[in-house]
Amino acid sequence: MNKGNLNACDVTSGSRRVAKSIDQEKDAGFPLFFCEASDDLGRYKDIQLKVQRIADHFPVDTYPKVLDVCSGLGHFAGDLQSRGYTVTGVELSAEQVNKARQLHGGVRFLVGDMGEVPQEEFDMVLNTYSSFGYRPTVAEDQEVLGSWYAAMRHEGVLIMELTDLERAKESFNYPNSVIVRDNGIIREELRCDWQNQMLYVCYEKGEQRYNGFTRLYSQEQLSNMLKAAGFRSIKLAGDFNGSQKKPTDRLVITCLK
Repeated sequence: MNKGNLNACDVTSGSRRVAKSIDQEKDAGFPLFFCEASDDLGRYKDIQLKVQRIADHFPVDTYPKVLDVCSGLGHFAGDLQSRGYTVTGVELSAEQVNKARQLHGGVRFLVGDMGEVPQEEFDMVLNTYSSFGYRPTVAEDQEVLGSWYAAMRHEGVLIMELTDLERAKESFNYPNSVIVRDNGIIREELRCDWQNQMLYVCYEKGEQRYNGFTRLYSQEQLSNMLKAAGFRSIKLAGDFNGSQKKPTDRLVITCLK
């Protein structure tokens, strides 16, 4: 991942370009501003409900040891820890990890790459916030799944929550490729390269600006990648309760080692 990629704000006016830009970088992770922007956009509001659903389906007595990959500020990790799980969070951004440690003192947070996680025997691996598809190539994304598989015990569960290609096409009203939203606090600009299945994002707030990208996958592609990594019993749903997915829903995947 590097700053040379096309990003959504490249199409904005000259006055927008004077904002202080923070770009997604492979070696630094997402900046703290990315989390602040996500909070302003309301993307953390349902986490307690999501964690409750996880606990209902995968109780702490059976799945006590959790690895939260791309743990961010520790919203999921902290809530799971408060319910009796033993949680390790892995996050590439050192500033996010430092903040998470302040917010959730009982959780072990590590600064690390999503594809180089602790090779311990975890009962559950969790990956949320659409935190998959950051590698330069599909083959490298596949390697990430393999590293998660290696870090799990037999019969352990992987849970992923992400935007799939179906949801992206519904949100953009495909074949349209640009969305601009402004809630008065933060300006969000999204651009999709449908041919290469790449989503480019730009968040602006005051003089701060963040540029990033994610590779989008279809449900079929993700299922095939998980199977190739060794996972089985793959289930695709529209929420953490296992409801049937609608096009507008985020995709929630559960599967076993």
